[in-house]
Amino acid sequence: MNLIDIKELVAKGRSEAAIKALMELTKETELESGAISISRSYRTYKRNIISGILDSNEERKEEALITRRILDLLNEYELLQIKGIKSSIDQLQTEIETVNVDEVEEARTVQDTVEQLGDLSKQVEEIEFLDPGSNEKPKILGKVGDFLNSLSDPDSKTGKVIRIVKDGVEIVQDIARTYNSVAEWVGLPQVPRLFL
Repeated sequence: MNLIDIKELVAKGRSEAAIKALMELTKETELESGAISISRSYRTYKRNIISGILDSNEERKEEALITRRILDLLNEYELLQIKGIKSSIDQLQTEIETVNVDEVEEARTVQDTVEQLGDLSKQVEEIEFLDPGSNEKPKILGKVGDFLNSLSDPDSKTGKVIRIVKDGVEIVQDIARTYNSVAEWVGLPQVPRLFL
């Protein structure tokens, strides 16, 4: 399941299914313990309902608290993914900077690609500090998508630079995978599967 599916489960009041999907999504990430904590809270909440410990008002409050925690963890997961995109962009930029421009026909293109990646990295970093409902997030992520789509032409100058870099294609594929998981969350089109 992806972020959108989990959010839909929450909207339909299917907290248990949302928590199970959230645990699977965050498995082996730094957010896994947060999902486990929510799962424990939910089990305690269900036991308290069965035992009759909670009145209907307390029950609604507990359920709202668990729902809020799920949504907060989903937001944290999104930020983790965005940090992953930034990290991969930085890694790609560093790899391109190591290219010996004297051995490349398109030395200016190498420099242009380095600058483009530097600008993109700075913009992606800003996402962490934006309000969750900000309209800037899709715009910035759209620029990442535009960069990835520009690489769909293997004869593009930037595409050629990426291919001469050790692990360049693999890094771009990693960016594309992570971008796709975040793009759907903010309503952006995914990049073609050919990248993956």
